[in-house]
Amino acid sequence: MTSDNALQCAAVDCQQQSGAGADNRSLVDFSNKSDAELYDMFQGNFTHVKPLLNGIPADVVGAERREVAKLILRNADIFF
Repeated sequence: MTSDNALQCAAVDCQQQSGAGADNRSLVDFSNKSDAELYDMFQGNFTHVKPLLNGIPADVVGAERREVAKLILRNADIFF
């Protein structure tokens, strides 16, 4: 896997598949993470998308806010 692939796979679990350079990307299961663990991800490798999380309106709370956070993390690679 090249370094470019590593960056693109930041929020996904990339596994090599047999074949000529085939890449099987499966999304990380965030359901096993607590809210604290999920939101802490924005402090580490995902600081570049933290402004998106901070920009969510205040009336988006609870499970809805968590779903938006998961969506941002899954697509973090498009914001480089």
